[in-house]
Amino acid sequence: MQSSKTDTGAGGAGLGLSISKEIVHILGGQIRAEANQTKGAAFSLLLSCA
Repeated sequence: MQSSKTDTGAGGAGLGLSISKEIVHILGGQIRAEANQTKGAAFSLLLSCA
């Protein structure tokens, strides 16, 4: 499995967002992304409590 690497040296397989998307979909929620060119991206997971 190939991992990615960022400018900060952090790396990974790149599966976190894909897995999160699947879980949120199964639970009937939403996932949102907001891009910031200088700071990267922020992701929000919205799940219903009812």
